[in-house]
Amino acid sequence: MAAEISQSSASLKRLDEVLERSAQLILDRFNYYHVGIYIIDNDLKIASLVASPTDAGKQMINDRHRVRLGDATAVGRVAATGEPRVVSGIS
Repeated sequence: MAAEISQSSASLKRLDEVLERSAQLILDRFNYYHVGIYIIDNDLKIASLVASPTDAGKQMINDRHRVRLGDATAVGRVAATGEPRVVSGIS
């Protein structure tokens, strides 16, 4: 997967394009219903959704979806701990 993302992204120049392509590849290869890529701010307090290939994810990006690190959501916990987590269902 990493090699495919790297190879596919080699021709892309902008970070947003690389992240969008990576999210799409993850969604396709693992058959997930939703994938989102978040970036953590410099103060290590907020994770902002920056890439998602799904309609819901795109709407969240348009709404500037953000999560506080350490909050009770899956994204907040993962962003705070750095431990991966796959969620089946909404959390």
